Amino acid sequence: MNSVRVEPMPGELAIAHAGRMALFLGLNSSQRFDQWLKDQGGVLPMDGPRLTQLAAVVGMSPVDYARQHSMMGVLRVGARPADMAFYGAQEGVNFTKRLGMLTQKASAFLCPHCVEDDLKGSNFSWFRRTHHLQGVDCCPSHRTPLIKVKGSDPWALLPQHWIEQGDVEVLKLGAGDLELNGFVNRLMEIACALLERNRPIAVGHLARRLGDRARELGLRTSQDGVKSNLSDLVLSRAPDEWLMRHWPELLNKKIGAYFSGLDSTLISRTVPSTGFAYATAMAALWDSPSQVHQVLKQIDVGEANSPERPAKRRNAKDPTFWFGGFWKEYLELQGRVRAIAPKLGLHPTHLREKFNQLGLPSLHDVAFAPRWRAFLSFEAGMSLSDACVAEGVSEAEVLELIRLSCARVANAARHVQKSRATELTAYSD
Repeated sequence: MNSVRVEPMPGELAIAHAGRMALFLGLNSSQRFDQWLKDQGGVLPMDGPRLTQLAAVVGMSPVDYARQHSMMGVLRVGARPADMAFYGAQEGVNFTKRLGMLTQKASAFLCPHCVEDDLKGSNFSWFRRTHHLQGVDCCPSHRTPLIKVKGSDPWALLPQHWIEQGDVEVLKLGAGDLELNGFVNRLMEIACALLERNRPIAVGHLARRLGDRARELGLRTSQDGVKSNLSDLVLSRAPDEWLMRHWPELLNKKIGAYFSGLDSTLISRTVPSTGFAYATAMAALWDSPSQVHQVLKQIDVGEANSPERPAKRRNAKDPTFWFGGFWKEYLELQGRVRAIAPKLGLHPTHLREKFNQLGLPSLHDVAFAPRWRAFLSFEAGMSLSDACVAEGVSEAEVLELIRLSCARVANAARHVQKSRATELTAYSD
Protein backbone atom coordinates (compact mmCIF):
# COMPACT_ATOMS: atom_id res chain seq x y z
CA MET A 1 0.00 0.00 0.00
CA ASN A 2 1.18 3.54 -0.80
CA SER A 3 2.68 5.07 2.34
CA VAL A 4 1.39 8.57 1.54
CA ARG A 5 -1.32 9.54 3.99
CA VAL A 6 -3.22 12.83 4.05
CA GLU A 7 -4.77 12.95 7.49
CA PRO A 8 -8.16 14.63 8.03
CA MET A 9 -8.00 17.88 9.97
CA PRO A 10 -10.18 18.61 13.05
CA GLY A 11 -13.80 19.08 12.00
CA GLU A 12 -12.96 18.73 8.31
CA LEU A 13 -15.78 17.67 5.99
CA ALA A 14 -15.39 14.21 4.45
CA ILE A 15 -15.98 15.50 0.92
CA ALA A 16 -13.47 18.31 1.50
CA HIS A 17 -10.95 15.85 2.94
CA ALA A 18 -11.25 13.78 -0.24
CA GLY A 19 -10.70 16.90 -2.34
CA ARG A 20 -7.69 18.02 -0.30
CA MET A 21 -6.25 14.51 -0.45
CA ALA A 22 -6.51 14.51 -4.24
CA LEU A 23 -4.97 18.00 -4.38
CA PHE A 24 -2.00 17.10 -2.16
CA LEU A 25 -1.38 13.88 -4.10
CA GLY A 26 -1.54 15.70 -7.44
CA LEU A 27 -4.58 13.72 -8.62
CA ASN A 28 -6.39 16.34 -10.69
CA SER A 29 -9.45 14.34 -11.71
CA SER A 30 -12.00 12.14 -9.99
CA GLN A 31 -10.96 9.25 -12.26
CA ARG A 32 -7.33 9.52 -11.14
CA PHE A 33 -8.38 9.71 -7.49
CA ASP A 34 -10.59 6.63 -7.91
CA GLN A 35 -7.68 4.78 -9.51
CA TRP A 36 -5.38 5.82 -6.68
CA LEU A 37 -7.83 4.35 -4.19
CA LYS A 38 -7.96 1.11 -6.17
CA ASP A 39 -4.17 0.94 -6.12
CA GLN A 40 -4.16 0.81 -2.32
CA GLY A 41 -4.39 -2.96 -2.46
CA GLY A 42 -6.80 -5.06 -0.43
CA VAL A 43 -7.02 -2.58 2.41
CA LEU A 44 -9.94 -0.59 0.99
CA PRO A 45 -13.53 -1.87 0.58
CA MET A 46 -13.87 -0.75 -3.04
CA ASP A 47 -17.53 -1.73 -3.26
CA GLY A 48 -18.36 0.17 -0.08
CA PRO A 49 -19.26 3.81 0.58
CA ARG A 50 -16.68 6.48 -0.24
CA LEU A 51 -16.70 7.55 3.42
CA THR A 52 -15.63 4.02 4.44
CA GLN A 53 -12.84 4.10 1.87
CA LEU A 54 -11.53 7.42 3.19
CA ALA A 55 -11.59 6.07 6.75
CA ALA A 56 -9.60 3.00 5.72
CA VAL A 57 -6.97 4.94 3.78
CA VAL A 58 -6.16 7.06 6.85
CA GLY A 59 -6.35 4.15 9.28
CA MET A 60 -9.57 5.13 11.07
CA SER A 61 -12.65 3.06 11.81
CA PRO A 62 -15.67 4.04 9.68
CA VAL A 63 -17.64 4.84 12.85
CA ASP A 64 -14.98 7.23 14.19
CA TYR A 65 -14.50 8.85 10.80
CA ALA A 66 -18.26 9.30 10.34
CA ARG A 67 -18.65 10.91 13.77
CA GLN A 68 -15.75 13.29 13.26
CA HIS A 69 -15.99 14.13 9.56
CA SER A 70 -19.46 13.37 8.16
CA MET A 71 -22.65 15.36 8.68
CA MET A 72 -24.77 12.30 9.36
CA GLY A 73 -25.39 13.56 12.89
CA VAL A 74 -27.55 16.38 11.51
CA LEU A 75 -28.81 14.57 8.41
CA ARG A 76 -30.19 11.61 10.42
CA VAL A 77 -31.21 12.97 13.82
CA GLY A 78 -34.17 10.61 14.14
CA ALA A 79 -34.44 7.06 12.81
CA ARG A 80 -36.75 4.08 12.87
CA PRO A 81 -35.92 1.52 15.58
CA ALA A 82 -34.70 -0.89 12.90
CA ASP A 83 -32.19 1.69 11.64
CA MET A 84 -30.38 2.63 14.84
CA ALA A 85 -26.86 1.53 13.90
CA PHE A 86 -23.92 3.86 14.59
CA TYR A 87 -23.18 6.33 11.83
CA GLY A 88 -20.71 4.69 9.44
CA ALA A 89 -21.33 1.16 10.76
CA GLN A 90 -21.74 -1.74 8.36
CA GLU A 91 -25.31 -2.29 9.58
CA GLY A 92 -26.23 1.13 8.20
CA VAL A 93 -24.20 0.93 5.00
CA ASN A 94 -27.06 2.12 2.78
CA PHE A 95 -27.38 5.34 4.79
CA THR A 96 -23.62 5.82 4.68
CA LYS A 97 -23.63 5.47 0.91
CA ARG A 98 -26.36 8.08 0.52
CA LEU A 99 -25.44 10.55 3.24
CA GLY A 100 -21.81 10.02 4.22
CA MET A 101 -20.34 12.59 1.83
CA LEU A 102 -23.19 15.13 1.91
CA THR A 103 -23.52 18.51 3.62
CA GLN A 104 -26.70 20.29 4.71
CA LYS A 105 -26.03 23.21 2.37
CA ALA A 106 -26.03 23.23 -1.42
CA SER A 107 -22.82 25.30 -1.62
CA ALA A 108 -19.44 25.41 0.12
CA PHE A 109 -18.81 28.01 2.83
CA LEU A 110 -15.78 29.28 4.71
CA CYS A 111 -14.84 31.71 7.47
CA PRO A 112 -11.92 34.03 6.63
CA HIS A 113 -10.86 34.15 10.28
CA CYS A 114 -10.68 30.33 10.41
CA VAL A 115 -8.56 30.46 7.24
CA GLU A 116 -6.18 32.92 8.92
CA ASP A 117 -5.93 30.69 11.99
CA ASP A 118 -5.30 27.61 9.84
CA LEU A 119 -2.53 29.27 7.86
CA LYS A 120 -0.78 30.36 11.05
CA GLY A 121 -0.81 26.83 12.47
CA SER A 122 -0.70 24.49 9.47
CA ASN A 123 0.22 26.52 6.36
CA PHE A 124 -3.01 25.36 4.71
CA SER A 125 -6.73 25.75 5.39
CA TRP A 126 -9.66 23.34 5.29
CA PHE A 127 -13.44 23.33 5.07
CA ARG A 128 -15.30 22.73 8.32
CA ARG A 129 -18.48 20.81 9.04
CA THR A 130 -19.82 23.56 11.28
CA HIS A 131 -19.82 26.01 8.37
CA HIS A 132 -22.21 23.74 6.45
CA LEU A 133 -25.03 23.43 8.95
CA GLN A 134 -28.40 24.49 7.62
CA GLY A 135 -29.68 27.54 9.45
CA VAL A 136 -26.19 28.60 10.57
CA ASP A 137 -25.04 31.69 8.67
CA CYS A 138 -22.17 32.75 10.92
CA CYS A 139 -19.02 30.93 12.01
CA PRO A 140 -19.73 29.30 15.39
CA SER A 141 -16.17 30.11 16.53
CA HIS A 142 -15.80 33.73 15.36
CA ARG A 143 -19.49 34.76 15.10
CA THR A 144 -18.84 36.50 11.76
CA PRO A 145 -20.81 35.95 8.52
CA LEU A 146 -19.75 32.97 6.42
CA ILE A 147 -18.46 33.40 2.88
CA LYS A 148 -19.87 31.35 -0.01
CA VAL A 149 -17.54 29.76 -2.56
CA LYS A 150 -18.74 30.48 -6.09
CA GLY A 151 -16.54 27.92 -7.87
CA SER A 152 -18.35 24.97 -9.48
CA ASP A 153 -16.03 22.41 -7.84
CA PRO A 154 -15.35 23.96 -4.41
CA TRP A 155 -13.66 20.91 -2.88
CA ALA A 156 -10.94 20.82 -5.58
CA LEU A 157 -9.13 23.73 -3.90
CA LEU A 158 -8.59 24.93 -0.36
CA PRO A 159 -10.48 27.84 1.24
CA GLN A 160 -7.40 30.06 1.00
CA HIS A 161 -7.26 29.51 -2.77
CA TRP A 162 -10.85 30.67 -3.28
CA ILE A 163 -10.17 33.80 -1.23
CA GLU A 164 -6.99 34.51 -3.20
CA GLN A 165 -8.90 34.15 -6.48
CA GLY A 166 -11.71 36.37 -5.23
CA ASP A 167 -14.17 33.65 -6.23
CA VAL A 168 -16.25 34.10 -3.08
CA GLU A 169 -19.39 35.91 -2.00
CA VAL A 170 -20.11 37.36 1.45
CA LEU A 171 -23.53 36.49 2.85
CA LYS A 172 -25.74 39.57 3.05
CA LEU A 173 -27.00 39.49 6.61
CA GLY A 174 -29.07 42.21 8.23
CA ALA A 175 -28.37 43.92 11.53
CA GLY A 176 -30.86 41.60 13.22
CA ASP A 177 -28.91 38.57 11.98
CA LEU A 178 -25.60 39.85 13.25
CA GLU A 179 -27.04 40.35 16.73
CA LEU A 180 -27.51 36.57 16.89
CA ASN A 181 -30.66 36.48 18.99
CA GLY A 182 -31.36 33.69 21.44
CA PHE A 183 -33.13 31.42 18.98
CA VAL A 184 -30.36 31.57 16.36
CA ASN A 185 -27.71 31.07 19.05
CA ARG A 186 -29.52 28.02 20.42
CA LEU A 187 -30.00 26.47 16.99
CA MET A 188 -26.31 26.93 16.17
CA GLU A 189 -25.16 25.29 19.40
CA ILE A 190 -27.72 22.49 19.15
CA ALA A 191 -26.73 21.72 15.55
CA CYS A 192 -23.04 21.67 16.47
CA ALA A 193 -23.80 19.26 19.33
CA LEU A 194 -25.85 16.97 17.07
CA LEU A 195 -22.83 16.74 14.77
CA GLU A 196 -20.90 15.06 17.58
CA ARG A 197 -23.42 12.26 18.13
CA ASN A 198 -22.45 8.77 17.03
CA ARG A 199 -25.92 7.40 16.26
CA PRO A 200 -29.47 8.60 15.59
CA ILE A 201 -32.30 8.78 18.11
CA ALA A 202 -35.35 6.51 17.89
CA VAL A 203 -38.00 8.65 16.24
CA GLY A 204 -40.75 7.52 18.61
CA HIS A 205 -38.82 8.50 21.73
CA LEU A 206 -37.82 11.80 20.17
CA ALA A 207 -41.37 12.70 19.12
CA ARG A 208 -42.66 11.86 22.61
CA ARG A 209 -40.16 14.16 24.34
CA LEU A 210 -40.73 16.99 21.88
CA GLY A 211 -44.49 16.53 22.25
CA ASP A 212 -44.30 16.53 26.05
CA ARG A 213 -42.37 19.79 26.01
CA ALA A 214 -44.80 21.34 23.54
CA ARG A 215 -47.73 20.50 25.82
CA GLU A 216 -45.87 22.03 28.78
CA LEU A 217 -45.78 25.25 26.77
CA GLY A 218 -49.49 25.03 26.02
CA LEU A 219 -49.07 24.05 22.39
CA ARG A 220 -51.18 21.49 20.59
CA THR A 221 -49.64 18.30 19.27
CA SER A 222 -52.23 17.29 16.70
CA GLN A 223 -52.99 18.39 13.16
CA ASP A 224 -56.29 20.00 14.13
CA GLY A 225 -57.23 22.14 17.09
CA VAL A 226 -57.58 25.70 18.35
CA LYS A 227 -54.30 26.02 20.25
CA SER A 228 -51.13 27.38 18.69
CA ASN A 229 -48.67 24.81 17.42
CA LEU A 230 -44.91 24.41 17.11
CA SER A 231 -44.68 26.25 13.78
CA ASP A 232 -46.44 29.24 15.40
CA LEU A 233 -43.84 29.18 18.19
CA VAL A 234 -41.00 29.18 15.66
CA LEU A 235 -42.61 32.15 13.89
CA SER A 236 -42.67 34.07 17.15
CA ARG A 237 -39.11 33.24 18.21
CA ALA A 238 -37.03 33.26 15.00
CA PRO A 239 -36.00 36.49 13.24
CA ASP A 240 -37.86 37.25 10.02
CA GLU A 241 -34.61 37.58 8.05
CA TRP A 242 -33.55 34.12 9.19
CA LEU A 243 -36.95 32.64 8.41
CA MET A 244 -36.88 34.17 4.93
CA ARG A 245 -33.64 32.31 4.19
CA HIS A 246 -34.33 28.99 5.88
CA TRP A 247 -38.11 28.52 6.30
CA PRO A 248 -39.65 30.87 3.68
CA GLU A 249 -42.81 28.75 3.42
CA LEU A 250 -43.44 29.38 7.11
CA LEU A 251 -43.87 33.12 6.58
CA ASN A 252 -46.98 32.46 4.48
CA LYS A 253 -48.56 30.24 7.11
CA LYS A 254 -51.77 31.22 8.86
CA ILE A 255 -51.48 31.19 12.66
CA GLY A 256 -52.82 27.89 13.91
CA ALA A 257 -52.50 26.15 10.53
CA TYR A 258 -50.70 22.81 10.52
CA PHE A 259 -47.27 23.01 8.85
CA SER A 260 -46.09 19.45 8.27
CA GLY A 261 -42.42 20.36 7.75
CA LEU A 262 -42.16 21.32 11.44
CA ASP A 263 -45.28 20.22 13.28
CA SER A 264 -44.81 16.57 12.26
CA THR A 265 -41.72 16.41 14.52
CA LEU A 266 -44.13 16.25 17.48
CA ILE A 267 -46.51 13.77 15.92
CA SER A 268 -44.82 11.17 13.75
CA ARG A 269 -43.63 8.17 15.76
CA THR A 270 -42.57 6.10 12.73
CA VAL A 271 -41.37 8.46 9.96
CA PRO A 272 -38.39 10.71 10.85
CA SER A 273 -38.45 14.40 10.00
CA THR A 274 -35.45 16.19 8.55
CA GLY A 275 -32.52 16.91 10.83
CA PHE A 276 -33.01 20.64 10.28
CA ALA A 277 -36.65 20.37 11.36
CA TYR A 278 -35.61 18.65 14.60
CA ALA A 279 -32.91 21.26 15.30
CA THR A 280 -35.42 24.06 14.66
CA ALA A 281 -37.96 22.42 16.95
CA MET A 282 -35.44 22.00 19.77
CA ALA A 283 -34.25 25.60 19.49
CA ALA A 284 -37.84 26.84 19.75
CA LEU A 285 -39.05 24.52 22.52
CA TRP A 286 -36.21 24.92 25.04
CA ASP A 287 -34.54 28.02 26.44
CA SER A 288 -30.96 26.76 26.38
CA PRO A 289 -28.80 24.17 24.55
CA SER A 290 -27.92 22.61 27.91
CA GLN A 291 -31.59 21.74 28.46
CA VAL A 292 -31.68 20.07 25.04
CA HIS A 293 -28.51 18.17 25.93
CA GLN A 294 -30.16 16.86 29.09
CA VAL A 295 -33.26 15.77 27.17
CA LEU A 296 -31.22 13.90 24.55
CA LYS A 297 -29.14 12.29 27.29
CA GLN A 298 -32.32 11.10 29.02
CA ILE A 299 -33.60 9.68 25.73
CA ASP A 300 -30.32 7.82 25.18
CA VAL A 301 -30.46 6.33 28.67
CA GLY A 302 -34.12 5.45 28.20
CA GLU A 303 -33.41 3.72 24.90
CA ALA A 304 -30.67 1.66 26.49
CA ASN A 305 -33.00 0.53 29.29
CA SER A 306 -36.19 0.23 27.25
CA PRO A 307 -35.49 0.06 23.53
CA GLU A 308 -38.36 0.93 21.27
CA ARG A 309 -39.95 -1.99 19.54
CA PRO A 310 -39.16 -1.82 15.82
CA ALA A 311 -42.20 -0.66 13.91
CA LYS A 312 -43.21 -2.26 10.66
CA ARG A 313 -41.06 -0.43 8.17
CA ARG A 314 -42.38 1.32 5.13
CA ASN A 315 -40.21 -0.27 2.46
CA ALA A 316 -39.54 1.99 -0.50
CA LYS A 317 -38.12 -1.05 -2.31
CA ASP A 318 -41.50 -2.77 -2.19
CA PRO A 319 -43.25 -2.02 -5.52
CA THR A 320 -46.67 -1.92 -3.83
CA PHE A 321 -45.56 0.98 -1.64
CA TRP A 322 -45.27 3.30 -4.64
CA PHE A 323 -48.86 2.66 -5.64
CA GLY A 324 -50.30 2.86 -2.15
CA GLY A 325 -48.66 4.48 0.86
CA PHE A 326 -46.47 6.78 -1.18
CA TRP A 327 -49.47 8.76 -2.49
CA LYS A 328 -50.23 9.95 1.04
CA GLU A 329 -46.65 11.24 1.40
CA TYR A 330 -46.89 12.91 -2.02
CA LEU A 331 -50.04 14.81 -1.07
CA GLU A 332 -49.06 15.60 2.52
CA LEU A 333 -45.70 17.11 1.51
CA GLN A 334 -47.15 18.68 -1.65
CA GLY A 335 -45.00 16.73 -4.06
CA ARG A 336 -41.74 18.39 -2.90
CA VAL A 337 -38.80 16.09 -3.56
CA ARG A 338 -36.55 17.72 -0.95
CA ALA A 339 -39.19 17.22 1.76
CA ILE A 340 -40.17 13.65 0.81
CA ALA A 341 -36.70 12.19 0.19
CA PRO A 342 -35.41 12.29 3.80
CA LYS A 343 -38.71 10.88 5.08
CA LEU A 344 -38.17 7.79 2.92
CA GLY A 345 -34.43 7.59 3.49
CA LEU A 346 -33.78 8.24 -0.21
CA HIS A 347 -31.42 10.58 -2.00
CA PRO A 348 -33.33 13.38 -3.83
CA THR A 349 -31.79 12.31 -7.15
CA HIS A 350 -33.12 8.77 -6.75
CA LEU A 351 -36.54 10.06 -5.75
CA ARG A 352 -36.71 12.36 -8.79
CA GLU A 353 -36.01 9.34 -10.99
CA LYS A 354 -38.84 7.48 -9.27
CA PHE A 355 -41.13 10.49 -9.77
CA ASN A 356 -40.42 10.34 -13.49
CA GLN A 357 -41.15 6.61 -13.62
CA LEU A 358 -44.47 7.11 -11.83
CA GLY A 359 -45.47 10.20 -13.79
CA LEU A 360 -45.37 12.42 -10.70
CA PRO A 361 -43.95 15.93 -11.11
CA SER A 362 -42.77 18.00 -8.20
CA LEU A 363 -45.59 20.30 -7.07
CA HIS A 364 -43.36 22.89 -5.39
CA ASP A 365 -44.40 25.67 -7.83
CA VAL A 366 -48.08 24.76 -8.29
CA ALA A 367 -49.32 27.85 -6.45
CA PHE A 368 -47.62 30.42 -8.66
CA ALA A 369 -46.34 28.90 -11.94
CA PRO A 370 -48.35 29.85 -15.09
CA ARG A 371 -47.58 26.47 -16.67
CA TRP A 372 -49.53 24.76 -13.89
CA ARG A 373 -52.51 27.05 -14.36
CA ALA A 374 -52.44 26.31 -18.10
CA PHE A 375 -52.13 22.58 -17.39
CA LEU A 376 -55.14 22.60 -15.06
CA SER A 377 -57.19 24.63 -17.55
CA PHE A 378 -56.34 22.05 -20.22
CA GLU A 379 -57.31 19.23 -17.86
CA ALA A 380 -60.62 21.02 -17.24
CA GLY A 381 -61.46 20.99 -20.96
CA MET A 382 -59.87 24.10 -22.48
CA SER A 383 -57.83 23.59 -25.64
CA LEU A 384 -54.08 23.47 -25.13
CA SER A 385 -53.42 26.50 -27.33
CA ASP A 386 -56.09 28.62 -25.58
CA ALA A 387 -54.85 27.62 -22.13
CA CYS A 388 -51.27 28.54 -23.04
CA VAL A 389 -52.26 31.89 -24.54
CA ALA A 390 -54.35 32.73 -21.48
CA GLU A 391 -51.39 32.13 -19.15
CA GLY A 392 -48.65 33.41 -21.44
CA VAL A 393 -46.65 30.18 -21.59
CA SER A 394 -45.40 28.04 -24.44
CA GLU A 395 -47.15 24.83 -25.38
CA ALA A 396 -43.84 22.99 -24.92
CA GLU A 397 -43.80 23.84 -21.19
CA VAL A 398 -47.29 22.45 -20.68
CA LEU A 399 -46.72 19.44 -22.92
CA GLU A 400 -43.84 18.49 -20.65
CA LEU A 401 -46.25 18.34 -17.72
CA ILE A 402 -48.86 16.47 -19.77
CA ARG A 403 -46.33 13.85 -20.87
CA LEU A 404 -44.99 13.37 -17.35
CA SER A 405 -48.18 13.44 -15.31
CA CYS A 406 -50.42 10.55 -14.42
CA ALA A 407 -54.20 10.97 -14.29
CA ARG A 408 -54.55 11.91 -10.63
CA VAL A 409 -51.78 14.51 -10.63
CA ALA A 410 -54.25 17.19 -11.75
CA ASN A 411 -56.42 16.51 -8.69
CA ALA A 412 -53.34 16.62 -6.46
CA ALA A 413 -52.26 19.93 -8.05
CA ARG A 414 -55.72 21.45 -7.48
CA HIS A 415 -55.65 20.24 -3.88
CA VAL A 416 -52.24 21.86 -3.26
CA GLN A 417 -53.20 25.03 -5.13
CA LYS A 418 -56.40 25.41 -3.12
CA SER A 419 -54.61 24.72 0.16
CA ARG A 420 -51.92 27.32 -0.49
CA ALA A 421 -54.41 29.88 -1.75
CA THR A 422 -56.42 29.48 1.45
CA GLU A 423 -53.31 29.92 3.60
CA LEU A 424 -52.19 33.00 1.68
CA THR A 425 -55.63 34.61 1.89
CA ALA A 426 -55.86 33.98 5.61
CA TYR A 427 -52.34 35.29 6.15
CA SER A 428 -53.03 38.50 4.21
CA ASP A 429 -56.20 39.08 6.24
